Amino acid sequence: MIIKKFLITTLLLTISIYGLAAQVTLTVPEQSAAGAYFNVSWDSISVSQEGFGGYITIVPAGAEAYAHGILSESFLQQRGKKKGQAKLRAPANPGLYEVRYTLLGQILASTSIIITQPKVILYAPSTVTIGEKVPINWSPTIDDQDYIAIAPAGSDKESIQEDKEVYSQLFRHGKGIQHITLSAPMKAGQYEIRYIMHERQHTLVQIPLEVVEGENNPKDQDINSKIPTQAKAGETLTIPSLNSIKSKGQRVSLAKLNQPDFNWVAISSISNNGHFTLILPKEVGRYELRYLDIQTHSIYARTPITIN
Repeated sequence: MIIKKFLITTLLLTISIYGLAAQVTLTVPEQSAAGAYFNVSWDSISVSQEGFGGYITIVPAGAEAYAHGILSESFLQQRGKKKGQAKLRAPANPGLYEVRYTLLGQILASTSIIITQPKVILYAPSTVTIGEKVPINWSPTIDDQDYIAIAPAGSDKESIQEDKEVYSQLFRHGKGIQHITLSAPMKAGQYEIRYIMHERQHTLVQIPLEVVEGENNPKDQDINSKIPTQAKAGETLTIPSLNSIKSKGQRVSLAKLNQPDFNWVAISSISNNGHFTLILPKEVGRYELRYLDIQTHSIYARTPITIN
């Protein structure tokens, strides 16, 4: 979710509801990325609104009073509270909008918010072989229900959803995840890796992917058997390369298990003899060896190792 920390507050309208005055204050961010959730806070000076049917929505600026817009479902779960905070999803199209608090068909409060075009960067290999595992990284995640898909170049969204082998939903892999591994299609050709927003199934960004005929080197399929699961502190470790990866950005790193993908304790470039060499740290513990690409920000493989 991409929002600015600067908050603006608008206080509007005092009306009489069943003879009791009601004032409502709405607080929202100055702006939010399209398709992302943002926080809406409300504070009402009145009796409890339970049973009155109040709701919070976002609509285009200047929309008619009866315009429906996008409803805050989390507010409905708290309806009856005089104050609180709820989530509201931003529309898919950038522009100027209004967040409204409506009660008994009347707008008690309305405040403006700017919806901006989100920016997502995709990283992945540009060429893979049929059926090969494709490591895909992106930053940032706009919403946990957005999608990553591999689709034939130029195809529409309906054809993507029909092919379950190349269609994946981010939320299946956990909140905040920014990497995924998909299998390349079983037919050679030109494809696209797409970041698709859950809101209106809009493709936000796409990058080309060429799938070529060929088989992965058997050594790559059995890479774990070539790397020891344990090693001595301070030892020099020689690690074989992934022969199916032809990239100048290929590296092997050693990282602690809780370190981000592109942080490390030690890292090695490939040598002239086609191997990587790492000097292991003196600190014992559980680590992870990672085959990565610093140019495409891809993770090709990873395997645990214990240093003792």
